[in-house]
Amino acid sequence: MATITPSPVDLDGFNKGMRGDPLGTLTRIRAEGTVCVIPYDEGEGKGEQRILITTEPALANAALVHGLRTHRALLRELVGSGLFVAATGDRWRRRRNLLRPMFTPRAVAAGHGVILKAAEDFVRRELLAGAGQPMDLAATMQRLSVQVILRSVDPALDGPEFLELTEALQDAVEYLDHRLFLPDTVDDGDYEAFLKRREALETFISGRAGQFGCPASEPGVLAEIVAALGEEAAAGEDPHQVLREELLSVFVAGVETMGTLLTWIFHNLAHRPEALSRSLAEVRAEDLDALAAQPAAPNGALPYLRAVVEESLRLTPPAWALVRTIEEPLEAAGIELVPGDVVLTATYVMHHDSELWEAPEEFRPERFLGDRPPAQQYLPFGAGPHQCLGRQFSLLEAQLVAATVLRHGLVELLDPEPVTTLRPHIALAPDPNPQAVFTAHGQEHTR
Repeated sequence: MATITPSPVDLDGFNKGMRGDPLGTLTRIRAEGTVCVIPYDEGEGKGEQRILITTEPALANAALVHGLRTHRALLRELVGSGLFVAATGDRWRRRRNLLRPMFTPRAVAAGHGVILKAAEDFVRRELLAGAGQPMDLAATMQRLSVQVILRSVDPALDGPEFLELTEALQDAVEYLDHRLFLPDTVDDGDYEAFLKRREALETFISGRAGQFGCPASEPGVLAEIVAALGEEAAAGEDPHQVLREELLSVFVAGVETMGTLLTWIFHNLAHRPEALSRSLAEVRAEDLDALAAQPAAPNGALPYLRAVVEESLRLTPPAWALVRTIEEPLEAAGIELVPGDVVLTATYVMHHDSELWEAPEEFRPERFLGDRPPAQQYLPFGAGPHQCLGRQFSLLEAQLVAATVLRHGLVELLDPEPVTTLRPHIALAPDPNPQAVFTAHGQEHTR
């Protein structure tokens, strides 16, 4: 049973801390207890209200399951009202139902061949071609994630159009990240450039959509969404606008988080030689070409690499803090929640809590082999109805992309010291970005 402890900071101190050092602020609050309260008064006769900051698993899950996610006004202005942005309500339910069939375990497994081909193309075109040359690991992994998501949306993409869209999407996501978290670093010129990038992406979406029939006549997420738009039309929404908004949501939700996850995977493996050796042995024992030719990715393939992915998500979860507003009376872990309570789940702090994890700062993929940790304390994609719909796709994508890279060579960091400073934006990015070289297998002795 949990108890409520007063927060060591008031509302002004909390807001200032969340703007300047959110992870440090949440960690300091956790030191006072697993459920800390900040009372505040909005005025207008509403009386005293509460923000509760928690790392208590049962309370966090109850809030995520039953609480209300609020609108993300700035994101809605920039990319529309897709699922990634929409709050709870009828529109959100329709949009989630629209996308759900594309992200079932069976549908995700059937898309593994596209992921493997996109990753293989990138490795040959960029990593092998630039082997031995210093690279910004985070920028390279983001570009890789952009190309995988574009190919997953439309497997036929290729040539100059593919490269132009890669640049447009990468630049657009970078602008969104800065606009949301570093607004002083962007200006009107950056916004105009973003609008041009967004227009290029929307033109691609609209142009391709006209080529597909209903039911879906081609592979890929784009064709599947086109085939499923009937419900939105029946609800009085413009199907073309829905299509643009949902694909922009897929782009925004998938690119930054996946690029950052891949960066951490290779960073973590570089600093845990035994984990790297075990990953390499597993990849060498798997015929990735034969795997790509199968109708679907088999359950249990590359289990250690899957554990590497999941442990990297524990250390640096993309959903590093989650906020919900309570609408109905609720009790969890001995805490009574009342309508109007705001519950902030400090996911990053929970994932590093020594009361929940043994040696929480250590990279130990073995945690996710055999007996898994309790689901309530592992929330990299959130929980409840707003849990990331694409989580299974993300896990498979990271697993297969990492396997493809390791099949051809090693990512070696130029700085022997691990990155310990995090940049909490759309995802938890390393600060500064690690510099690395890619060394093809068989060429290690030349360095």
